[in-house]
Amino acid sequence: YASLKLQVESFTHHVEVVGFTEKQIKKCIRRNIPDIVKAKELIYQLKQRLDILSLCYTPLNCAIILYVYRQSEHVLPTTLTQLYTLYILHTLKRSAEIHYKSLDPDTIKDLNQLSEP
Repeated sequence: YASLKLQVESFTHHVEVVGFTEKQIKKCIRRNIPDIVKAKELIYQLKQRLDILSLCYTPLNCAIILYVYRQSEHVLPTTLTQLYTLYILHTLKRSAEIHYKSLDPDTIKDLNQLSEP
């Protein structure tokens, strides 16, 4: 294993990654969604969708959920697969627009169909 080759002496600091509390999740939502009504609606939707709410305790997942919520006209996807698919598609689209200045809509459509059963 590669980890066996690491010298323990080379590590001088320990890092602990601590997730959000429920209060911090709400604060993060309010900070990133300036429209109070939309922020409260997302908090309400998350209380109904415990599968997605449980992801919000990890800051990176919370950022993904906020991004998809904003890009999807303030609606949460119905499945976790849709959540991650939308995130990947929005990220690819944004990257293509930045680097290639145009994007073939059929490419995104074809990618989206990969996640469908």
